[in-house]
Amino acid sequence: MPSDAALMSMLGPMLEIGPRVLLVMACGLLAVVAVRISARGIRQGYAGVFLAGWALGIVGVCGARIGFASLAFYGSPPMLQGVPDPMSGLEIWRFLRAYEAAIALAVALAS
Repeated sequence: MPSDAALMSMLGPMLEIGPRVLLVMACGLLAVVAVRISARGIRQGYAGVFLAGWALGIVGVCGARIGFASLAFYGSPPMLQGVPDPMSGLEIWRFLRAYEAAIALAVALAS
């Protein structure tokens, strides 16, 4: 049986990357569900259902983008130099501010 140190050296990276992978998977599933909700809203002629699906899709795509950036950041030289993780609150806020126009355009296209 491996020692505690050996076990943590094997499982440590997986425990750190696991939540990032789960975020990307959950956001991808959210985007798929949003497409189905939007399609149902279009078929049934309900604008509110369509807009709700569109909003969920925007949240899903933005969350997946942040999750992918965090996965790419993990173990990179900037991470080792102390640059903030893309999953931190400040970095999420910077992402939303940087893509504010694109997000607003996506919201406007739905209305």
